[in-house]
Amino acid sequence: MEFQGTTLATKEACVHALRQPELSSNPGGAMAGSANLLFMDNESHIRLRAVVRDIIGQLEPLPNQVTTDIRAVVQKLNRRNDIDLVADFGRPVAAIVAAAVLAVEQELTAELLDQISGTAANLGVWIGDSAPAGSAMHKVVRFFLKATAIHDGGLDRLRRARKAGEITEDELLVTPVMLVHAAYENSTNFLAAAALQLSQSPGLAEQFVSGSRQAGAVREMVNQICPTRYVMRRATKPLDVAGTHIQEGECVAISIGPPNALAFGTGSHSCPGIKVALTEAEFALREIAPLLAASWRTVSVEEKNHFVFHGLSHALIRRDSSSAD
Repeated sequence: MEFQGTTLATKEACVHALRQPELSSNPGGAMAGSANLLFMDNESHIRLRAVVRDIIGQLEPLPNQVTTDIRAVVQKLNRRNDIDLVADFGRPVAAIVAAAVLAVEQELTAELLDQISGTAANLGVWIGDSAPAGSAMHKVVRFFLKATAIHDGGLDRLRRARKAGEITEDELLVTPVMLVHAAYENSTNFLAAAALQLSQSPGLAEQFVSGSRQAGAVREMVNQICPTRYVMRRATKPLDVAGTHIQEGECVAISIGPPNALAFGTGSHSCPGIKVALTEAEFALREIAPLLAASWRTVSVEEKNHFVFHGLSHALIRRDSSSAD
């Protein structure tokens, strides 16, 4: 299915649209009254966002166990001559952070992580898909419903917020899925693409090693790669956005990818996890940069096919024989 609506491309129009209260985050129809933070506006959005922000704040700064586990992922790659930067770097690093966000005793298995990726199909409601990710969504909901929460971790805080009446029962079911998907899928997509850039530009990797490009460099790369390319909105009344007329009920795709440099959004719906996302990326890329500063060649790269997300299915690189130990 294809998107039927208006696409805004210029930065002026996109910034204006992201701050426009008449453009709702809710697609309407069957999703009206959704318990998903991504589909909320106004008071409900403010209330649930505050709970989510509190959970994400646990990882500011990154806990020692998280940095230790990320470093271990990279250390396993040091003697490898072939590396899939998606399977061997992006996914395991993102999984570590995703697990830390919700904090449960059960492992986030490879099968579960695949289901978490599958929940991205929920955004299909914007292109008319009425049942986009039922099976994946149900499996992830069921996992967190049965999971044993670690004291004061993300899931524990959500359950306590429910007992205190701060969130609804439906929000308790949906919010873990939204959080774990954001922590896992977006990070996987960015980290793999950013590491591929470093492998293709040893000079850039050397700058990460020396520290000459750390300050601000990762944010520049996020805006360039931009793992989420569009933010979707629905007009609740007729309006004009930077000279573009939008009819009531019309869906709008807002380009936050290059060259607009709006990867984390702006306004009330901007990414609540920006600090953690940047810190995670800075640490992981700094750890892998010395390895990628050697001579590597790209063997094969395959991009994912999704109308909102931008990422790689795999990115296989091979160490040049002259640079192998």
